[in-house]
Order: sequence, then structure tokens, then C-alpha cells
Amino acid sequence: MNSECDNYLGITYSKVNYKAVRNTLTVSALTFCLLFTFDDFSKSHSGELVLLTPAPVKADKPDVFKVEEELIRQDVYCPDVVLAQVKIESGNFTSSLFSKTNNMIGMRYPFKRNTTAAGIYIPSRDTIIYGTQTDLRKYSKTMNYAVYRNWRDCIADYKLWQENSFNRNRHYITFLGNIYATDSLYMDKLRKASSVK
Repeated sequence: MNSECDNYLGITYSKVNYKAVRNTLTVSALTFCLLFTFDDFSKSHSGELVLLTPAPVKADKPDVFKVEEELIRQDVYCPDVVLAQVKIESGNFTSSLFSKTNNMIGMRYPFKRNTTAAGIYIPSRDTIIYGTQTDLRKYSKTMNYAVYRNWRDCIADYKLWQENSFNRNRHYITFLGNIYATDSLYMDKLRKASSVK
């Protein structure tokens, strides 16, 4: 015994209930893990920026007349041919590429020129990834298509592509047949679908 302390080397009790604090922290940690890491795709998508921004917006459904009007409004070269191209590439606005990406002309994502594209679609993975050209550069060797917020942005990007690629002294259908499509009959399809011969 210690003459100065009645409970020398005996059990002391703290005002803080550590068992309750430990239980509260454990429950909080488990709740956090369940609520905030439930949909963690970081491992399954290898760090891709998958659907981090809103999906493409279907502001208004296009038809031949709206598209033709927009081609003229945006001063697209050879609007008759491009309208035929839109019909072919989008399957008259029914293709799955168009419904997923608002890409009605089969545009690839451009990594060097200016663009109105908001992201990239990788068909082999059936995945849309949004980001800037710098973010998406790592996919430049992967088969891809551009993703647009709406179909009007697709036309604006096509206009940017024309300004960057087309020499106005050339015949446009021949240019498309040589540069744009891998289909050897593409020029014939465009001639049939448009009024240009």
C-alpha cells in the first residue's frame, strides 16, 4: 500500500469510454467502405476516365431536313455529298454508333487538329471515355470513333476536318473515296445517294 494513494497499483477508470469510441470508429469505417467504394472501377478499367462526364445529349432528333439545314448553316463544303455521307454512315440515323455517340459520319477521334468531340468510343471494349486530347492520346493506336455531345457538334467537327484536310481544288467525292473510307465502292454509293455525279 502507498500511504498517499488508497488505490495504488489498483484498477483505474477513465472518463472516456474507449470501447464505445472503438466501436463507433469501426462502424464508421465499414459504412464508408460500403457506401463510397461499392462502384469502384479503378482496377477493372485500368485508370480510364470512363463516363466521368454526362453522356451525350440528344437535344433534338435529326432528320434529313434538319441535317441539311445545319450543313448549310455551318458552311460545310459540298453539303449534298455530305448529306449523302450522313445517310450512308448513320444508316439513316439508326446505326448503333450514332445512337451511342451522336457520331453520324463515322468520324475518328482527332488527336492533332482542333475538335468538338467530347470523348472517344472504343468499339472492341464497347466503352466511351471522355476527356481532352491530352487525356485521350494514349488511345491513338486503338480503333476508335469520336463521341459528341449532340449531332450538331458532329457536323461542326466535320467542318473542322474539311478545313484541315480538303483542298478545294479537288473533286470532293474522289477525295472522300481516296481518304475517308476503306470501302472501294464508297464513291459509287455517295454518287447514288446524292445529286452530285
